[in-house]
Amino acid sequence: MLDDFILEIVDGIAIEKLNMTRVTIKETKEFKETLNSLIINGHNKIIIDFSECDYVDSSIIGVR
Repeated sequence: MLDDFILEIVDGIAIEKLNMTRVTIKETKEFKETLNSLIINGHNKIIIDFSECDYVDSSIIGVR
């Protein structure tokens, strides 16, 4: 979804907010692409904000 991943840059730190209540294997591909894009663009400090999530599938944690 368009607003599922919200990026904010604060003092050079990329904060990627997962704006959904359930994060499952379905979101893994898009999440991986999002993180890869941040890294390619030179971000080496990244915070993943799961504060909106009630459920996080372990598949999203293993993304690399």
